[in-house]
Amino acid sequence: MTEIAGKPGQYEDCSIEYAKPIEYLKECEFDGYINSEFEGQRFCQDVGEEGLIDEVEQVCRHHEMLTRLIG
Repeated sequence: MTEIAGKPGQYEDCSIEYAKPIEYLKECEFDGYINSEFEGQRFCQDVGEEGLIDEVEQVCRHHEMLTRLIG
C-alpha cells in the first residue's frame, strides 16, 4: 500500500485493480462482506528487522482504500 501522489492519507495497491471490481459490486447492490488479508513479510525476509514494514499500518492503509472506493 503506497500513498497516492498529491493525496496525503490516501493509499492504493498498484499490483491489483480494486476500483473496477468494487464498482461492479456496487452496481449489483452486493450486500456482503469483503475480506482482506495481509500475507506478512515474505518479500522482506532477507532485509533484517529494520527493513520490515509495519503490518498494522498496511492493514489500516488497505481499509482506507476500500472505505474510499466503496464510499
